[in-house]
Amino acid sequence: MATLTIKQTLMRKDGFIDDVIVDENHRRQGVADNLMGNLIKLAKVRGLSRIELKSNPERVNANKLYLKLGFVLIGTVEGSNY
Repeated sequence: MATLTIKQTLMRKDGFIDDVIVDENHRRQGVADNLMGNLIKLAKVRGLSRIELKSNPERVNANKLYLKLGFVLIGTVEGSNY
């Protein structure tokens, strides 16, 4: 499961990916990679200028995937749930 929210401003359209969740029984099978790939394709089709997401630093495998897909770590927030 994942959500792509599209925000239209006067200058551009941005996307935010949220709630990337794969059932424990289906992890390590490429499900998240496929899911994220489809969201990225959808973002391109919709003409989004950029895609953002937040992820808890403790989600090591998820964060490795995001980096592999081209996302860039901007920073972390102390005490955050993300």
